[in-house]
Amino acid sequence: PVRKGCFLRIMQGEEYGRIYDLTQLWQRGQAVLTVGRQNDNAIFIKSDSSDFLSRHHCTIEHGEGKWVVRDGQWQPQARQWVASTNGTFVNSRPVSNTGYYLSTGDIITIGDVTLKFENN
Repeated sequence: PVRKGCFLRIMQGEEYGRIYDLTQLWQRGQAVLTVGRQNDNAIFIKSDSSDFLSRHHCTIEHGEGKWVVRDGQWQPQARQWVASTNGTFVNSRPVSNTGYYLSTGDIITIGDVTLKFENN
């Protein structure tokens, strides 16, 4: 059976095939999901073999029934938005901190990790 909701599936990377259930995280009260190779992120992506994936790489947010991905994260210590080192891309196009609204099948590239956005 196909699970209902929104997911990120790792298409390329150390954890190939791993699925992150965005809907479940959102239903638990996490409307802002941080993504990176540091384990303090809501979505921790293992990347031991390279440093192309930033510790705090990007942010995925849910609002008004849509998901948006933004490059970088809000850093409380610095009191500012900090961009990733190598950028965030959707369908090979760069994404800024203003964000990109995700659609089913979009391919998100962060460092050397590729994710697919799925909405069932």
